Amino acid sequence: MAEISNEQIKHLAELSALSLTEAETKSMKNELGDILGFVDKINNCNLSVFDYTEDFVTIDKLREDEPKAGLTQKETLANAPKKENGYYVVSKVVD
Repeated sequence: MAEISNEQIKHLAELSALSLTEAETKSMKNELGDILGFVDKINNCNLSVFDYTEDFVTIDKLREDEPKAGLTQKETLANAPKKENGYYVVSKVVD
């Protein structure tokens, strides 16, 4: 597990506008330490044996980008649970 200090946890909480109890700080310290430890393991992997260029799609394998007709308003709204005056009706999510 990578070491992370309580001060670093408190600083991250402050930047995130979070108020953490001592128990939450300890839990966060352990969880972030585990995550950083995992990232450290990934960073230490020997990747020199892989040739990444073989797996990427090259530009010449892509299809041509051709414009196509889109859906009509009627087709777009066909499965809408609620619609009104040619628009979707959705619940208010912001006050």
